[in-house]
Amino acid sequence: MSSNYISFRKSGLFFATGLLLLLSSCPESQTVGPILGPPAPAGWKWQHPMPTAQNLTAVSFVNKDVAVAVGGYGHVFRSIDGGGNWAIQETGLNDNFMDVCFTNASVGTAVGANGAIVRTIDGGETWSIQKNNMNVDLHAVYFINEKVGTVVGENGIILRTTDGGISWLPQQSASSAVLTDIHFWNFDIGTAVGTRGEILRTIDGGRHWTKQSSGTNIDLLGVFLTDSITAIAVGGRPAQDENVVLRTTDGGETWVSLHSGTTGMLAGVEFGDTNNGVIIGNYGRILITNDGGQKWGLTNTFGGQPLKGVSFYDADHGMIVDGLGQIHTTSIGGLAWNSPNDRILDSLYDIDLVDANIGIAVGRNGTILGTTDGGATWTSRVSGVKDHLLGVSFADANNGLVVGSKSLVKPGFPIRKLTVGMIMKTADGGNTWTPITIDTVHVLNSVCFIDVNTATAVGNGGLILRSNDGGLSWTKQNSGTTEPLGGVSFTDANTGTAVGGFRQGAILRTTDGGSTWTPQLDSTSDLPNSVSFVDASIGTAVGWQGLILRTTDGGSSWTRQSSGTRIWLKDVSFSDASNGSIVGEFGTILRTTDGGTTWMMQESNIFQPLFGVDFVNNRIGTVVGGLGSILRTSNGGGM
Repeated sequence: MSSNYISFRKSGLFFATGLLLLLSSCPESQTVGPILGPPAPAGWKWQHPMPTAQNLTAVSFVNKDVAVAVGGYGHVFRSIDGGGNWAIQETGLNDNFMDVCFTNASVGTAVGANGAIVRTIDGGETWSIQKNNMNVDLHAVYFINEKVGTVVGENGIILRTTDGGISWLPQQSASSAVLTDIHFWNFDIGTAVGTRGEILRTIDGGRHWTKQSSGTNIDLLGVFLTDSITAIAVGGRPAQDENVVLRTTDGGETWVSLHSGTTGMLAGVEFGDTNNGVIIGNYGRILITNDGGQKWGLTNTFGGQPLKGVSFYDADHGMIVDGLGQIHTTSIGGLAWNSPNDRILDSLYDIDLVDANIGIAVGRNGTILGTTDGGATWTSRVSGVKDHLLGVSFADANNGLVVGSKSLVKPGFPIRKLTVGMIMKTADGGNTWTPITIDTVHVLNSVCFIDVNTATAVGNGGLILRSNDGGLSWTKQNSGTTEPLGGVSFTDANTGTAVGGFRQGAILRTTDGGSTWTPQLDSTSDLPNSVSFVDASIGTAVGWQGLILRTTDGGSSWTRQSSGTRIWLKDVSFSDASNGSIVGEFGTILRTTDGGTTWMMQESNIFQPLFGVDFVNNRIGTVVGGLGSILRTSNGGGM
């Protein structure tokens, strides 16, 4: 990449002495866990994987074409082709949504954390925030038609509207449980379930709610009424791997426990008609029934992912969302499911933007993604390897280099696996990659392709390699250190800086193309792992415990800047002397417009770590991170 590089330490992997140390119905709902998803509209936009990699919590499958899914940070995803493609909709909220209910293709309501209720009457083109004077988490919503609906949540909260949410009136539940789901058979008859086995029933539209005996103290997370007196409730204890399936045929006077035939918490239940139903749960479990819920059989699993929301618009056609933002569909009543098979969820460790349109991201398991349209689409490029790609840099639109690690098996007994460095080169914009033979046992963490002839790569053990023939051959240079080097930045063929450190920090400087490298860092406790220079004088290094160092004299002196955080900062990119961005753990993005005198936190709305960042100017930039996440800004991240 052009000015910002990534250390192998950034990926959460550490090296020491050359050895690797692996340091319709409206759907059922569940509490949101760690969220990975698209950000607020002002700054960073989600680009990959689509529609999201976040923890989706609920889905409403309205008809054969229209479906709406919700998850974290106030975002909604809508499909108008039966789940084939999804568009992100903005709601104006950043609260985590926990449930959504559409009564037709146009009219729907989503609810979530901190009393969030939003409503649309135009299919999600616009969403309005509805006031309810509640600052508690709302877990589920069900509308019987466009006007009449009920919401439940923490502390036994039940809210009712008869005017489409213009007003929400509290109802007396006499419960202190967290109410997790709600379902109505008609305007009057409904059932709510919650923690500690709580079941409430109304036969007068919620004017009165009566507690029923469930016979369990296990948390109930989903409920569905198939007629006025028949219902199924499900739940579980994730810590104990327990679950429960309850059924009533007398309006809840008695609830009978059924055999689920599986382990793990059950999160939701849905019926397409009176007889055909589906239960979803942890470990990708799917149970189906065709006799109204008298007996249930395990039919499918999805790779161990927790399934969070389920919705059917008839007996055959249904949709499930899961904890990795995947959306699964069925057209045969849940007997078989179609799942996305082209989503890349491998962590991305580095990004290089050639210009505003062209970019390459690299990561785990040999992943290479490319865009030629500013990230509107990201396509997989064949790397030919399954090893970790840690750094990428392009000299122009055609010529690029990738560095990283590869595993070798050492013959003999016992058989040993070695992790060594690797380099690949492309001359066609990343469409094809050729492995380059290098003589090193050290993993390479970062590379700077300075021009079509000149490149420098750095790695563990203080390794510095130099190429003067476009990356076809490489020569070792004397770094004077054995510390792992994680980042390198050159402003011309002669002038460059490398940074790193594990036991003690290292900043090295060359003005003769690497013939000599001079140490610059005074403090051995500072551990930088990425560096970005905009010219021969001005540069910034970032690293461990919120470290930001700045130089304006080519590294003769380095001044610490306040990051406002103690987290691990993993990459930095400056487009000019004033404008720069830093990324790090827990989705952190920092931005400065004054050369680092002040750093402001920007909202990424990502919980996973961000590993790489690159800007082509002071407005257009891209960040990459865990679970294949790619975010893009066209306004400097909102500043």
